Amino acid sequence: MASDTRPVIANLDFNDIKKDIIRHFQSRSEFQDYNFEGSSLNLLVDILAYNTHYNALSANFLVNEMFLDSALLRKNVVSIAQALNYTPRSARASKAKLTLSIPKLSGSNFYTLPAGSLFSSASGNLSFNFYTIEDYTIQYDNIDPVGTTKTLEIDVYEGTEVTQRFIVSQAANDFQRYELLNQNIDTSTLVVTVNGLKYQLVSEETQGINDVTKDSGVYFVDESRELTYYLKFGNGVIGKKPSAGDEILATYLVTSGPEANGVQTFTPNITGRGDITISATVTSNGGANIETINEIKDNAPNYFQTQYRAVTAKDYEAILKRNFADIQAVHAYGGEEVGKPGKVFFSIKPKNRDKLTPQEKLAISRDILTKFNLVTITPEITDPDIIKVIVKTIIQYDPAKLTTTPEVLVARAIALFNTLNTTYVGDFLESFRVSKISQEIINLDQAIVSANTRTNLRIDVNALNQVLDKPSFTFGNRLHEVIYAGEASFGAVCESTEFQRVGRQTFSKFRDDGRGNMQLVDVIQGEVTIVNPEAGTIDYATGDVAISDFDPADGDIGFIAYPESFDINASGNSILQISVGDSSARAIDKNDLISLNSFNVSRGK
Repeated sequence: MASDTRPVIANLDFNDIKKDIIRHFQSRSEFQDYNFEGSSLNLLVDILAYNTHYNALSANFLVNEMFLDSALLRKNVVSIAQALNYTPRSARASKAKLTLSIPKLSGSNFYTLPAGSLFSSASGNLSFNFYTIEDYTIQYDNIDPVGTTKTLEIDVYEGTEVTQRFIVSQAANDFQRYELLNQNIDTSTLVVTVNGLKYQLVSEETQGINDVTKDSGVYFVDESRELTYYLKFGNGVIGKKPSAGDEILATYLVTSGPEANGVQTFTPNITGRGDITISATVTSNGGANIETINEIKDNAPNYFQTQYRAVTAKDYEAILKRNFADIQAVHAYGGEEVGKPGKVFFSIKPKNRDKLTPQEKLAISRDILTKFNLVTITPEITDPDIIKVIVKTIIQYDPAKLTTTPEVLVARAIALFNTLNTTYVGDFLESFRVSKISQEIINLDQAIVSANTRTNLRIDVNALNQVLDKPSFTFGNRLHEVIYAGEASFGAVCESTEFQRVGRQTFSKFRDDGRGNMQLVDVIQGEVTIVNPEAGTIDYATGDVAISDFDPADGDIGFIAYPESFDINASGNSILQISVGDSSARAIDKNDLISLNSFNVSRGK
């Protein structure tokens, strides 16, 4: 039997493909001594190799784009997500809650503030417009005289109000698409009417397809390939089909997303009602950009598994990520884990803050959780426990390979700490490994030969009206126990930043004594005086700290501890976060042995 001399393509590289084709030719007797270099046949081999190379790459790209995990193009990720009945979240307009004072006019006991009422605002050098997206009505009593003022609470949303008009053509197909021409649309503000009649949105959350008949006025929204959106209407079987000549009006907000968060000052611009004033304001929040590709990849399969109801902890996490944009991390757990059966708890870490505002918690409970939550389960939103990691790094570099300056190396390391807050750390149950951060620092520049890193921990508590918001807290890691630490030159294993007590000009702080007690001390001209030797307790094995009642002035107090290991574990409701302001880096020439020896990178301050 003749041997198989067909070429074997081992990889996608052009040169390897060409060598394999030549090897195939040379397996035949007539080409064994043929010199391909410089010959006309070499051009033909090049063409064959290029063709194979391009086809292999195209096939590889095509197959990658067919699967959610490996797809890179947003249009393909969105298309695959649609097969899971998942529509990526649009941009979200920042929302503020205003309380209006509205005087009664003569001749009417009612006043309706119409949808689309404008409230202008400014934040720094930026100005924004906020609109109502629904009508609000206030009622006065018959006996109320003209000028009687009543209050009305409203929600306003940031953006530019846009209305698009479509006329249904004779050639309209079933599920005809009507393109919305703007990007950064908040689809939750979309209002669609056909011949003046308001239509209802059918989405994966409403599961309204079961109740839709051939006469139902409904529409569907999907994302287009241009990061805009398009409307679809029924076909006469699933939803009412628009007739030729029907007028479709789509009104929505094009939003600035997160840029409008934090606005506190608003001015009403209501035609004919210059007497309306704002008596109270809740700062705007909730603005966000469109769902990213990575977020879609993570959320789509998890949301599909929930089947649009919240039963397990993972269901709650997927639903919250889908419906609330400002989430960096979320952790849900059953009340049975903390001795409170019948409840489910959520900890949410926003993207640029440590915790949600009370208004955001209320909105999540009222507008999101009530739609999916089981009747017998009570949801409760809690704040995450933020444990800050203080990173101190000694960078050794080779001056022969250095193309910048040591200061640039330090700046790159500090910038890296910010990046790592959302990669290796910054999520629930995500631990911190020194080996990872050291390797990341080494990868910053070819001149860096090593990075010696040590870590400390910090927890911030807030004092208000002489009461700490967290009198008991835990570092969640074993601490570096030193006998009589408060009296040793090494210093305390756990101590606080300095603060003032009510009615005193001197500064005070806490420190441990190495025997499980937290001392309250005064610091006067660098000298320490013990005020209360048993002002709290500390458990070195678990990292638990409890502070007794005392009289702090209002403000933040930071507690800094030295863990037994440089690797930090996260557990339960805690999130690790690199404290960039407290962290430091120092670049030292690898040949400067005196400086290297002067810096102790073992357990110590």
